[in-house]
Amino acid sequence: MTRLLRMRKFASGLLLVGVLMAMTSVAATAASSNHSKAKFSAESVILAAGPSHILAGLGLPVPPVLASTDVDVKTKGLVIKNITVHTVNEAVINDFLPPGDGMQVDPCSDNDEGGACGATETLLNDMPALSLHESTARLTKVAVTRVTIDTPLGPYTYETYAGKLRGKLRGAFVIGNPLLPVAAGEAKLKIKGTATYVCFGPDASTPQPSVAFCEAGSPGYDPANLFLPMVLNVVDTGKFEAEPVGEVIVGDHQLVEIKGKLRVTVNAAGRSLLPGSAIEITKAQAKYITP
Repeated sequence: MTRLLRMRKFASGLLLVGVLMAMTSVAATAASSNHSKAKFSAESVILAAGPSHILAGLGLPVPPVLASTDVDVKTKGLVIKNITVHTVNEAVINDFLPPGDGMQVDPCSDNDEGGACGATETLLNDMPALSLHESTARLTKVAVTRVTIDTPLGPYTYETYAGKLRGKLRGAFVIGNPLLPVAAGEAKLKIKGTATYVCFGPDASTPQPSVAFCEAGSPGYDPANLFLPMVLNVVDTGKFEAEPVGEVIVGDHQLVEIKGKLRVTVNAAGRSLLPGSAIEITKAQAKYITP
């Protein structure tokens, strides 16, 4: 199926997982066709991030697949040395900024007098994107703090775990409406920054007394609990590649692939993203087939 590109926004309840499973990439070739390329950079504002099923429960347009965390705590005596957390199905929603605000497509390296640049601007202008991540990160130099809050039932104490965070992340993503996306692909990133974690209950908002409630085999463990950052300041760097879903035509340009480098900055406290949380694409290239 050939589709002319139109600007699409997310539609609530559409499933990324089904799109990726059904995705077919069409690599059209023709003897009379030429290839054109646009080198570009772009910035995308992060609109929301968190466990996929929690965001879906808030009415956001993400797949309601269950997120989970697996925790491994290493101790020396009574002192926590490090905590490794494996997270599945963290979702991120973002939106590309329009040309002039966050997108640059100069210089071009195409063979049709700049047509690839215009096609790339049209392709990404104000285009939403959705990704699902799986990551493994280690919290080191852990500082444990006991926090006491007042509740209707009296004082309640829980622990927070702060330290340096390092790890790796792999994300599957779609650009455009998840039901009829423009492109789909994969990103691989390295995680670097600092974080303060808390073991939360299944609602991702009720603190549990300690990390033991998130670690399998420990007293009080519940597999539905989530070990999540309540404060996060990270810069993730890596690469991405994406291919069109079906035939994507922008003017007289047929999209073949998009690839480049990524820099993802996340500054968050609680469920609030702070200023500066964004996805930067650099040294990227969009490749097209032209008549």
